[in-house]
Amino acid sequence: MSSDLLQVVIDRANKTAIFFGTGTFQAKEIIKTFGNYKFDSSRKAWIISAFNLSNEELQGKLPGISIEENN
Repeated sequence: MSSDLLQVVIDRANKTAIFFGTGTFQAKEIIKTFGNYKFDSSRKAWIISAFNLSNEELQGKLPGISIEENN
């Protein structure tokens, strides 16, 4: 699966990640394995709590994802 347009913003301090962008729907089953999840329909984004994957692990599961970190 190509996830070139899929994006994530990770907050390591709060252990959260927000996945959004084109490709989110196709990747939803993978995203839901990353921690406690909920879908924010107003933002069309998956919000993951208890997120603890490294960037390398995330790239391995969703090749091509754009990763941004907020600390």
